[in-house]
Amino acid sequence: MTAFYADLYAMFQTFETITSLVGTRIYPGKLAEDAEFPAIVTNRITTTPIYTHDGVSDLSSKFYQLRTWALTHEAAVDLADIIEGILSGYNGGMGSRILGAVFLLNRIDGYDPETGMGSQILDFQFCES
Repeated sequence: MTAFYADLYAMFQTFETITSLVGTRIYPGKLAEDAEFPAIVTNRITTTPIYTHDGVSDLSSKFYQLRTWALTHEAAVDLADIIEGILSGYNGGMGSRILGAVFLLNRIDGYDPETGMGSQILDFQFCES
């Protein structure tokens, strides 16, 4: 688990609204094969360095996708609403790093026709300062 995933995981563990629903079921990359639901999956999309007139700065923007999975569409939406409420517009500490801002860029409905499970896909930009 990378430091960013560990910091995000640690941050989510401080919110009872998250832990009461998913406990420790927050996975980097993909769901565990034996995962219970609801759960959250996080994936890094890209990291973009911030440039100044002097070259690359110590700052960067990281784009992460968080996907909620639940047995019903409504439960996936409810979990996504909680995540959006925590992260969208957030600035401050997240584990070992300081975030200047977090922006919700996109939110998409998801559905798995094989299992009937619902999901929500949330794309966030994390700006470190």
